[in-house]
Amino acid sequence: MIPLVGYLICICTNSDLSNNKKNNDRQHIDVKKLGIWFIPVMLIPLIWPIYSILIDDFDLWLKDMMWNVQREYNYNNWPIGSSLLNSLGYIFQIDPILFLLGCASIVFSYIKRDHFVLLWIFPFLVFLFVIDFVSFFHLILLLPIICISSARLIVDLSSKVKKTKFQRILPFAIISIIGVFGLWNINLLFTLNVNSSYFDVYAFVVQYLLNHYNQLDKNKDYETIGAVNEDKLIMLGRHWTMGYFWIPKHVFDINIDFKRINQADDIPVPGVTDKILLIVDNQVKNSLSDRDTSIVQKHYYHYTITPITTFQDKSTKYDTSKYPYTSMSTNREIRWVQIRGFNLSE
Repeated sequence: MIPLVGYLICICTNSDLSNNKKNNDRQHIDVKKLGIWFIPVMLIPLIWPIYSILIDDFDLWLKDMMWNVQREYNYNNWPIGSSLLNSLGYIFQIDPILFLLGCASIVFSYIKRDHFVLLWIFPFLVFLFVIDFVSFFHLILLLPIICISSARLIVDLSSKVKKTKFQRILPFAIISIIGVFGLWNINLLFTLNVNSSYFDVYAFVVQYLLNHYNQLDKNKDYETIGAVNEDKLIMLGRHWTMGYFWIPKHVFDINIDFKRINQADDIPVPGVTDKILLIVDNQVKNSLSDRDTSIVQKHYYHYTITPITTFQDKSTKYDTSKYPYTSMSTNREIRWVQIRGFNLSE
């Protein structure tokens, strides 16, 4: 966005030196205003590294920064952390109509030499292409300008119609058709009910932990349930299950910690006094399916941790090869989740 804002400042400060009116022969750029704007552009990104230096964590900041710019984008074909072309392809898969309309409006803006549109889109795309680590939601920044340029495309093409009556009605008719089509498709996605299982699991985890701590000491106040037992409870699960952690920890002050696992091999053998809440999904469950008996015996603790309850997917079935469900192809809804506990009283 820096080239775009800089361009806007330049054209807004372009004025005649003598009478302060725009003149193609005598124009100048207000360098002072451009410099004043550029100061925060440089200083705001420096806040983080400067702060890391003040707290003596600059080496950690540098390490994480280098990791972000050097990480690879291939992750099980998941479009988070992909190349620019793959991300654009996924946007086309999500909404091909909006994608094609956006491409047409960009070509139209190039023909019309609309610098506002071009300076918004192309520097941003070049930046994403250079860093080579793009998530499809990074392209959300382009949605406003695509909508603006598409509106101009519709209006300008409508003005080519000879009959004045149709010129006035046609833009509203086209926009209404696009709007109704979009609302209808969104309504189809809303009714899939892909999130209810997630909230059911969340509600159960919170209520179960509250009941567990209340039973340990019924005389404790509700606000102090986190201090009922000095032993910390450990929640185990894959990366997405960390979302179940913050409400018990930070809202109800339960003495709980989270440890990430990717497969059954990562599940630690529980100690005698360990209190474990294990969230098992299909990937953890299936990670033992192809192993021989000796390895299964080695991971016996995965099966001895007591099952508490199991949740099944409640979402409406849909075909991800058909529009508008193509955008759900990489949706990670809860198809099967089992909650297991160790040393946790019912």
